[in-house]
Amino acid sequence: MNRLKIKEELKCQAMFGHLGEEDIELLLDHSELVLLEPKDFVCRKGREARQVFMVLSGTVSEYAIDGNEFTIMIKEGGKHDCFGELAVLLEKPYITSVVALGKVKVLAINAHLFSRILWQNKSAIQEVLALCIKRLQLSAQKSISYTHFNAEGRLAYILLMMQNEKRDMEYIKATQEGLSERCGIARQTASVILNEWKRDGILSIGRGKIRIHDEEALTEIALYSAKNY
Repeated sequence: MNRLKIKEELKCQAMFGHLGEEDIELLLDHSELVLLEPKDFVCRKGREARQVFMVLSGTVSEYAIDGNEFTIMIKEGGKHDCFGELAVLLEKPYITSVVALGKVKVLAINAHLFSRILWQNKSAIQEVLALCIKRLQLSAQKSISYTHFNAEGRLAYILLMMQNEKRDMEYIKATQEGLSERCGIARQTASVILNEWKRDGILSIGRGKIRIHDEEALTEIALYSAKNY
């Protein structure tokens, strides 16, 4: 991937979209392209935050780990998603761990330069705060799904939330493994439920993507689950 292409990809990420050409060029001068294999770590919780990572291709999973070493998946990330920016800006260790789900390309950006440039750009910082809000919302959604729904209800609820967040895409970008981890259910259970809904015409399943055809049916499943859980 040449420099011009990487530059175009960098500008597609909201927090870099507000930067001037000189700052973009500086970031590129102090970045490196990293190729990862499945299960490789992009970053690990607790390690010194020396770089910010932007996914150029492939899919990753972000995990939170509590004091008892209990691990829970926060979300799957893909092209243009960034990780480690909050730790770098706050001069703290990485807050979460991020793992490659397949072959992944990431742009690793020097932490010191990233921090210096972003703290000088109010609009870029606002984008970082917006990302923080989104992550809090994901955490709240996960808590709601764990507390109020059975397995079917959790899956329906999370799919409805992802449907609302998909912007202009015709489908949701998600793997069955990622969905099962996000819902806190076994992968086999998620697969059985999704295939049942596929037979019922509620959704269709492709490689790494799901298209919802009947939101009303999913909503009814979630509501029924909440009432009877």
